[in-house]
Amino acid sequence: MYLSTLLKKVPHQLLHKTTALEIKGLAIDSRKVQTQDLFFALPGQKDDGHKYIKDAVRNGAVAIIAEHKPLYHPDVSFIKVANIRKVLAHISCEFFQHPSRKLQLIGITGTNGKTSTTHFLSQILNSLNYKTGTIGTLGAKISSSTLPDFRATNHSLTTPEAPYLQELLQYMHNKQVTHVAIEVSSVALEEERVTGCNFAQGILTNITSDHLDYHHTQAKYIAAKQKLFTFASKKVLNVDDLAATNIMLATASPTITYSITDPKADLRAIEITYTTTNTSCLVTYKKERYPVTLNILGEFNLYNALAAAASLLQLNFPLEKIIPALKHLQPAAGRFNQINLVNGPIVIIDYAHTQDALKKILTTLKSCRPDKLIVVFGCGGDRDASKRPTMGKTAGTIADYCLITSDNPRSENPKQIMKEIASGIKDTSCSYKLIHDRQKAILSAIEIAKPNDIILIAGKGHETFQEINGEKYPFNDLEIVKSAWPNS
Repeated sequence: MYLSTLLKKVPHQLLHKTTALEIKGLAIDSRKVQTQDLFFALPGQKDDGHKYIKDAVRNGAVAIIAEHKPLYHPDVSFIKVANIRKVLAHISCEFFQHPSRKLQLIGITGTNGKTSTTHFLSQILNSLNYKTGTIGTLGAKISSSTLPDFRATNHSLTTPEAPYLQELLQYMHNKQVTHVAIEVSSVALEEERVTGCNFAQGILTNITSDHLDYHHTQAKYIAAKQKLFTFASKKVLNVDDLAATNIMLATASPTITYSITDPKADLRAIEITYTTTNTSCLVTYKKERYPVTLNILGEFNLYNALAAAASLLQLNFPLEKIIPALKHLQPAAGRFNQINLVNGPIVIIDYAHTQDALKKILTTLKSCRPDKLIVVFGCGGDRDASKRPTMGKTAGTIADYCLITSDNPRSENPKQIMKEIASGIKDTSCSYKLIHDRQKAILSAIEIAKPNDIILIAGKGHETFQEINGEKYPFNDLEIVKSAWPNS
């Protein structure tokens, strides 16, 4: 596709050479540039793509788009723009021929529940014989098959950068996928990664507090979430969440609501019973009642299941077909994954890494009435530090014993992170211990636990690595548990 075509609807200033040249690929990483690529010099919080323009040219870039005037190269076109991320999004959509217009694209945002809701949607649609795609924290999948990374960028983000996202959507369309459920993070919305996407629907699960290291204030975090609903034709909202209700009032698109407390909600769960093996309830819609038994546990998962059901109901799927599929829902990887150790405790592995998520899962487990509830967790480095003592206090208030350990410390001192968590636990009467080595902390929990106890290992969930000083080392909570109790 010609550069002139890609720039046709984009405000820009040509600083050098011509736009009459063919572009064969888009790149934001100079190391992945190939011959006849268009390179975007993205500014970042820790690095700046302008520093890598020479490398991009050396690797074959024929044109550069930047926000600042770069050094010219005699054989390369240079284009200056005011908002490079918005331009990147629009050009990515154009280059890959607007694949979201050919799909039913469902965006899920919220502090917690994005991954589970995404995968519940896919599971229900698959049961109804639709071919689905999912994009999010667990990678990109068509049904249950994980897709490879494309060259645009590695998929290490919850919501991919615009070139990779559009390439993924095009690939999924070419594979006859009809519906795609994508997790849309607040950072992705702020960075314009989904700008230009045609969303059939947006879902808001809840809003508590997260990513304040990036957004700085809760108001800016909520404002970023709200952007999804300027793109979405329809919206699904949890009216038990005050922030979600405010977003509903702020946007005028058609809305379906769900709840477990509000009798005015469109879709509601009532007469709920939670056990250690399932969740049963009646789902109500337009004065009709449908008995449902879910093989997933806890109030938070019931909310996620309701979100998925409400989504498909609004997209004209009959509830009579949705309800039977709910009983077959399975948790996503690293989300409330339960291991029943033979003649030992129950172990739950979960990705909970915010105060709200930790509170909800601990409350659910406490309601199961274990003899003792033990939690193993830490907090990630280079992220919002203000939540560390809050998470410590939450854990100490609900759990019977806390083992504070390392999560992904990244560039921070893990022992300092642990001390900040412990400062919150000190405000409670809960016993706790700091064990820096995460493997030793998990093994210690298993060693002290009795058969009627429950151990929660929180924070990393599906992850198979531990990130320390820029390096990712193999680490898997589930494998550690299995190695300690091989017969389970």
